[in-house]
Amino acid sequence: MKKMILNKTPIAQSLAMVLLGSMLSACGVNEEKQEPPVFDDVQDYVPHAFTISDDLNVAKEDVATSFGLMQVRGIGFSGVEIGVRVENGEYAIATRSVPEDGVTRITCGEFTDQPGIVTSMQDVCVRIKPDDLPVEFEGTASATLFVGNEDLVDENGEPVAERVKSDEYTLSIEALDDVPTPLAFASLSLQAENELVCSSESDAGLVDSINVPISLEVEGGFYKLNGGEPATEPVMVSTGDFIQACVMTLTGQGVSSTATIKLQNAPDAEFTAKTHPGDQPPVLNVMWPPQYSSTNVDSLVARGEVFIDPELIETGATVESLTLNGEALELTLVSAEGEAPVYAWEKAITTTTAGLNAFSLVATSATDSGELSQTTELSVFKQAFDEQFPAARENFGTLADVAFDKAGNRLFLLDYQQDAIYSLNLEDGAHDQYSDLAADMSALGTDQGGPVTNPAAFGIVLDEANNSLIFTEKSKDRMYQFNLANDVLSVFSYKGTGAETWPGTLNKLREPGANNASEFRDPAQMAIRNRDGYLMTANAQHVANGASSNPGIPMVRLNDQDPAEDVDSEYLRGNHFQILQNDATNPVLLGWGVDVYNAASADDAMDGDVYWFGNDNSLLKIPFETAFSAIDETLVFSSEELPAFTTAIKENANRNDFVPRSLAVDESKQILLTTNTVSATEGQLIAIDLTTEQRSVLADNSDASQAPLLPLSSVYEHSELGYYIAVAFEDASWGGNMNVVYAIDKETLDRVVLTKPANP
Repeated sequence: MKKMILNKTPIAQSLAMVLLGSMLSACGVNEEKQEPPVFDDVQDYVPHAFTISDDLNVAKEDVATSFGLMQVRGIGFSGVEIGVRVENGEYAIATRSVPEDGVTRITCGEFTDQPGIVTSMQDVCVRIKPDDLPVEFEGTASATLFVGNEDLVDENGEPVAERVKSDEYTLSIEALDDVPTPLAFASLSLQAENELVCSSESDAGLVDSINVPISLEVEGGFYKLNGGEPATEPVMVSTGDFIQACVMTLTGQGVSSTATIKLQNAPDAEFTAKTHPGDQPPVLNVMWPPQYSSTNVDSLVARGEVFIDPELIETGATVESLTLNGEALELTLVSAEGEAPVYAWEKAITTTTAGLNAFSLVATSATDSGELSQTTELSVFKQAFDEQFPAARENFGTLADVAFDKAGNRLFLLDYQQDAIYSLNLEDGAHDQYSDLAADMSALGTDQGGPVTNPAAFGIVLDEANNSLIFTEKSKDRMYQFNLANDVLSVFSYKGTGAETWPGTLNKLREPGANNASEFRDPAQMAIRNRDGYLMTANAQHVANGASSNPGIPMVRLNDQDPAEDVDSEYLRGNHFQILQNDATNPVLLGWGVDVYNAASADDAMDGDVYWFGNDNSLLKIPFETAFSAIDETLVFSSEELPAFTTAIKENANRNDFVPRSLAVDESKQILLTTNTVSATEGQLIAIDLTTEQRSVLADNSDASQAPLLPLSSVYEHSELGYYIAVAFEDASWGGNMNVVYAIDKETLDRVVLTKPANP
């Protein structure tokens, strides 16, 4: 029932005058005789205008009991009746009551849609007919109430103006809202085994922001609804319900149980309870140098950090000490106030002993079980630069490129001369040969374009999504896939003029154009753009017979499929697209290096931007938004050249100070360029800041205490441990085949040798 409080209306002035006259006569007061009011005056039949309050955004459950209200005023009191009718609705005469609480209440009588009569000061309810109520959560409905006599005329027989008053009553149902505020449950640790554990009542478990019931389900655990018993069956919940997530903890130390609350139209909310891990030693990290490395200097500054696992802070465990070969080290607190304490350490270590210099770091913590310790061994081999690194393989030839496997913390090294792929484990220095490319390529069948003799592998990239290495081969203008899951080699792209008819599902890569006459040639360095899964390569094409071919950046999209499932299936999606080619304004260049800035967040404006340079030292940027927003098979983009970059790296007319070999973009938005800038046996690592466009030298041979820096062929950033990985090579034309893998400290720019294969 709709409740309203209304103000009472004083009696009409005409009736008050009659009562006053009667009182004066009774007191003997002589006065002129008063005429009684004339109630048959036409104006006594003209009601005042009225307004009916609308009911907007009414809750679903209140729609059927909603009505508007008006009071008849302005007509005579005695014997005056006027008409009332309604369109598109119903009306009822209402009565008033004043219970003991003193609040006037309105009660609607029987509703009708037929015309009737009303008298002065009567209350009238108006509503939408039940059959005409708004469809659930859709639109509005209106009813119009008319009060007055349509046939009212004055003494001259003329219709009385404004003899009927009306107003519209509108009812609308509130909009559907079935999207709740997401739930959130804080994880709990240090829990007992085999016990029911529920989320805290202080967690964000309140269902709100909805006006209809929605469903709730749970996976992997239980829920409690409004403090009830744990349950698993689906249930409908409404605004105001409170949810707790519960799990049964497992048997064992440091193991987790997770319940997932699935609230309709909301992200899944997980609740995890982890058993007490038991007392653990502190975590000890060596940040520099790599734990298995070599050097030709007499001392290095080792540094790292030690801390208690944050999950164990509540147990009261603390870091007590850190020693290096028995000598206590000073610990410096570097964590912010309120965070779990993290201590940094730094110590100069002596590496004068030829061969192995072993260092033992021992971190100790105080726990409920007493003192616990963590030991980390640091191995640094002292060697002359021309000596063989102890763990290296002896058949390395010319290291042309490197790919970094972040998950496995290892490098994949591409040997240009020996046509092999090697791995180097950055944790323990272990080496392995993944593929003898010369043997694998010569064994390729005709359906794979084989056999291939005298290959020349040049660039390599890790396709993490498909667990594969992709590498280029210049002599045959092809790209290959090496599947790390099953060690199977296959061809997935090759140049094409339209004449080849290779069988199978090989994807022919050809440049776009009317006749496809310009071939895909000499693929060099490669990069994968995470934003959309495109693989691109610098295309080091030739100039043949005096005619200019079009080097650039061929680009193909990698398939979603797992190549381990079907190595013969098509690995690329669609034809390749050329996003950069030479034209009248861009002279013919040979492409050497390409990389993509893969930002941590897609909100980064630079995410997906491509950087490329050619053999004339031009460094070009192809912005993602302008180069790839509407790409199709025929669209060819010119580059956006950054003059400040080319100015920064061209210090003299013949540009001999800058001969780039490869390009990488690091997480701090720097372009890293490897060069053979000084001579045929010396190199540099150069950085160009993408925001300031300033050039700086990160590594060269100006410091005699550092390991000599050979011409560099490739570089990669190891952001987690804070150093750059650089690969050096010399080919036979430079008088040798010595290859070195360096680790360069990003902070101090100190470098050590990770491996130095012997001459083959």
